[in-house]
Amino acid sequence: MMRAMLRIGAAVAALLVTGAAHATIVTSISGSTLSPNFKGAVIGSTYITFEDVAAGTGGAFTSGIASFSGDGFVESGTVVNKFAMPAGDTTNYLATGFIKKGLNVETATFSTGYTKFGLYWGSIDAYNKIIFKNGGTTIFQLNGGSVPAAVDNGNQTSDLSNKYVNFDFQGKVFDEVIFESARPSFEVDNLAVAGAIPELPTWAMMLAGFGLVGLQIRRRKTLGANDVA
Repeated sequence: MMRAMLRIGAAVAALLVTGAAHATIVTSISGSTLSPNFKGAVIGSTYITFEDVAAGTGGAFTSGIASFSGDGFVESGTVVNKFAMPAGDTTNYLATGFIKKGLNVETATFSTGYTKFGLYWGSIDAYNKIIFKNGGTTIFQLNGGSVPAAVDNGNQTSDLSNKYVNFDFQGKVFDEVIFESARPSFEVDNLAVAGAIPELPTWAMMLAGFGLVGLQIRRRKTLGANDVA
């Protein structure tokens, strides 16, 4: 019985995770007017602020609930012709695109899937690209030229090119976010995730638990009926 319930649980969880195929909703709001700390994500989000990582950190590191790897570095302040802090952002942030010629890539990996994501995107450029993947498969990507209500001119101080951008995948799941930039630079801060999806074993065990509770209730009813007889 337990094995059957686990199989059913896994199947139901898979449908819940993969069944939705609605269009992705992307919205943006001015960054430098947000407070506190430029957080503009949906209520209930978990933030990654890079304040738990020393400025100058690169390679493989962890910040908040995400693991990072690639060509990016945690930075603070501005270095001309390399990276610039998002407008008004005096805290640590993540930047990539200035280490080598050609494509620079930084990857954030999560231990579980989410359906919503937000980031403060600094000095938006058309050659910045964000890619979302689930299990290694791309589910959505967007370059700086397609951010709603944004101007992709790389201006380091204007609200038109410094935006908090929210992604709502309408039930689709991502577990990896990739930041790509072919030139200096792609700067982001205050990443946010929401809409966590339990892992398949968790769904299976929950459903199996419900099944066992049902069996116990049925057994008690049967024993009660026998007592009456």
